[in-house]
Amino acid sequence: MELNFDKIFRIAIISQKFSGTYPYTKRDKKWATHFILMHGELTIICMLFIYNIIEFDLKAVDYSQMCRNMCLSFVYLVITLLYINMLYYQSKLKM
Repeated sequence: MELNFDKIFRIAIISQKFSGTYPYTKRDKKWATHFILMHGELTIICMLFIYNIIEFDLKAVDYSQMCRNMCLSFVYLVITLLYINMLYYQSKLKM
């Protein structure tokens, strides 16, 4: 019985192709532009969350809003680290 990886993990592969982390994605100007637009926007949003935590939530002692913003910032950081890992180990993922 032969397993077809592309059929089994179809949804994961679609998201990898969209984000540019699929191992067989060409790294060219189109990929770089997509990467800068996608992660640049998300980085700015994460920085705004961190700014809101420091400037507003801590001063107003609004811990529920601070936790909400911290969770979203943490999710962004974890996804970014996973993205870097997938790019770094791209050749091993092809195997």
